[in-house]
Amino acid sequence: MKSFAKLAAVLLLAFAASAAFAGANSSLSIHIYENVTIAGTAVPAGEYKMQIDRTGDAVKFSLMRGKTAVVQVPARFEERKFFSTSTAVVSRNAQVREIQIEKLKGAVVFDGDETAKGN
Repeated sequence: MKSFAKLAAVLLLAFAASAAFAGANSSLSIHIYENVTIAGTAVPAGEYKMQIDRTGDAVKFSLMRGKTAVVQVPARFEERKFFSTSTAVVSRNAQVREIQIEKLKGAVVFDGDETAKGN
C-alpha cells in the first residue's frame, strides 16, 4: 500500500509539473503600429506572428512576417497581474523593451542593446 501511495504521489507531481509547462509554446498575431527596433533589429510597422517558446523564464522569441523570421532572439518572461490591453508593445525611443501579453499572464522582456553591451 505504501508503494502505491508513493507511485501515486510521483505521478501526481509529474502531472502537475507538465501542466505548469502546458502552453509554454505560443503563437500569436500582433500588429506593430510604428517602425521599431527589437534587440537591435529594425522592424517596420505591420502585421506579424510571434512565436514564443518558453522554458521557465527563458524565452526563444521569433517575430515572423509570412514565413520569414524578422527577429529571432533570446528574451525572458516576467509574470504580470494587470494589463491595459490584451497585447501591448512597450517601447522607449522606438526600442521595444517588452511585449505584454494578457493571454500568457506576463510579458516577454528584451534586455536591449545597453544590457547586451554591458552598459
